Amino acid sequence: MAKLTKATIYHELLDNGLVQFGMFGADEAPCLIQVGLLPSYPSLLQTLAKGMSALIPPNTERLLAVASAYAPALALSLASGVPMVYSLGTDGAGATDIIGAYDVGHPTGLIVDVWRGEDAILPLIDKAERVGLRIQGVICCFSIGQPDLKTSTVPVQTWIDVAEMVEVLIADHVLSPAMRDILPR
Repeated sequence: MAKLTKATIYHELLDNGLVQFGMFGADEAPCLIQVGLLPSYPSLLQTLAKGMSALIPPNTERLLAVASAYAPALALSLASGVPMVYSLGTDGAGATDIIGAYDVGHPTGLIVDVWRGEDAILPLIDKAERVGLRIQGVICCFSIGQPDLKTSTVPVQTWIDVAEMVEVLIADHVLSPAMRDILPR
């Protein structure tokens, strides 16, 4: 895939079913983001990794992936040359949950698939700190609007803002303007 504009990437994500709009699950979420499908679209995964490379905090020595962001974090690691470790997503102690080669003191970027709020990442940040991985920033593959931070001083950046994506797809007459009304504000 050649260098693409964000608008083209939005269309690719929609056309390939990686982002779907509607009402999903018991909580009637307005969109379904299928990060796990990215390896089935290697050129799109590579594009995502290249775009996210610019979001890696300066002096980062490690990337730490939440379990659900393993594929994009691995692609990001390969694109950036920054070594990756990953969480199995268990309640285990850091040494049994965080897999990979690391030592005390590594400035680390935390990679998450979809921003689910600060409460979702604080336990992993704490666990990482206990094994010596100093989280310098969080990189989200996707978020709906800009992440809202209440207590954390760790900066959070997003590569794909679904609210922005919706606006572009509405302007391109792919989605109904009513879609903006069901996204959380």
